[in-house]
Amino acid sequence: MVRAHASRTDDPVRVRARSPLVIDRHSLGAVLERGPRAVPSSVPILIDDPTLTLVERTRWESRLTALYNECGCHEGALGFVAAFPVLLALLLWSQPGFGLLEPGGLALLVVLPLVGAIAGKLLGLAVGRLRLRRAVAELSALMYARSTSSASTDGA
Repeated sequence: MVRAHASRTDDPVRVRARSPLVIDRHSLGAVLERGPRAVPSSVPILIDDPTLTLVERTRWESRLTALYNECGCHEGALGFVAAFPVLLALLLWSQPGFGLLEPGGLALLVVLPLVGAIAGKLLGLAVGRLRLRRAVAELSALMYARSTSSASTDGA
């Protein structure tokens, strides 16, 4: 069973809260439908599957929630910061007439950190999406194995 996201609108002064995404063995793929996005969110994921123990369920809920809400902001910030040593190296080892006060230097000073931030953000989103897919595949395999082993013990 999958519950759709809904915004709580009873108190407009409050920050919007998201309803949890409840998944079971049959709806696990719904986690991949939305997944990592460019805008940070805080959608909790709850697992409703009796084959997992409470500790396993809590661990998987925490892991999937973190991966589902990944936005790539950390990697974008790293890309932004990493652009400055590159910029410094380019400016130090460039032609003698090419400096920070020249039009090319000013453009490079603005564009390079922006490109680094965008590249980092896109890389962070892609890596987050891959990690989420891998976690969903692992959980799906675990749930399938548990359901088939419990079905075989029930039938015996």
